[in-house]
Amino acid sequence: MTQTNASPKAVDKASPKVGRGRPRKDPCAVKRQCSFSLTDESISQLKEMALAQGISASEFLGQLIGKAYASKQHLKGLAALTQDERDALNKKRAAQLRKTKARQCHVDELNFKRRHGELGGLTNVMVIAAPKAVTGGAKGHQDGLRIPGIFCANLGDVWLVPYGLLKGIDAVELISYPCYASVFDYFAGRRIPVAQLSSFIAAHSSFKLSSAAEKATLAKLAQQYEVNLPQVDESYQLRTKARQEDHFKEPLDEFFEPDD
Repeated sequence: MTQTNASPKAVDKASPKVGRGRPRKDPCAVKRQCSFSLTDESISQLKEMALAQGISASEFLGQLIGKAYASKQHLKGLAALTQDERDALNKKRAAQLRKTKARQCHVDELNFKRRHGELGGLTNVMVIAAPKAVTGGAKGHQDGLRIPGIFCANLGDVWLVPYGLLKGIDAVELISYPCYASVFDYFAGRRIPVAQLSSFIAAHSSFKLSSAAEKATLAKLAQQYEVNLPQVDESYQLRTKARQEDHFKEPLDEFFEPDD
C-alpha cells in the first residue's frame, strides 16, 4: 500500500483555534482597557442604565456605541453643512488629531525611557560629608579641597561625586571627612573605612556612566544647584541611546509644522 503526502490545509486566522492551546477569541469579543472623561452625573446614569439591564457599565457602554454606530448617528446632518461649517469642522478634526498624536508620542517616549532605565534614581556616586567652606568651590576660597561634584545642601551639606570623577580627588585630603559609597549608605550611616578609602577611589575612578537615569538625575541636580559638572565618561550604549532620542522629536515636530 502506498502512502501519499497530503498538502497542508490553509489556516483561516479568523476561525476559532482548534487543537492544543486556548481557542482564539472572536475579535468582536476581545476587550481592551481605555479611559473616558465623564462627569459624576454621567457615571451615575450609566451605572443605573446598566443595572437595569443586568450587565456591567462597560458592557452597556459597548452596546450603546454599537447601536449608535449602526444607526450612523454620528454622520447625520453632515451633508447639510455649509462650506464655512465644513471648514470649521475640518479644523476641529485636525486639532483633535494633533492632540491624539501628541499623546501617543508622549507615551512612546515614556515607554522608551522606561525600557532604557532613564526613569530611575541616582546611584554610583560617592557622598563626602564636607562643608562647602573647606573647598575651593566656595566663593572667596581659592585653596582647599578640590571636589569635582555637586554640593547638595538638602542632604545635609554633602558633596555628590559620580564615580567617573573620583580620579580628580586625593584620598589623603579626605581622611578627616566621612565618605560613603552611595546615597543609600549615607542615610544608613555606613561610612567607608579610612583604610579602604584610597582603594575604593582607585577601584571606581575608571567608571563609565551607563544609565540614562543617572545621567538625567545628575543633569537636573547640576541645573538646580547651578553647577558646571565636569563631563563623566559614558558607555557606548548610553551614547547610542542619546542619538536614538531624536527619533521621538522628529515625528512630532513634523506633525506640528505651521499651516501655510
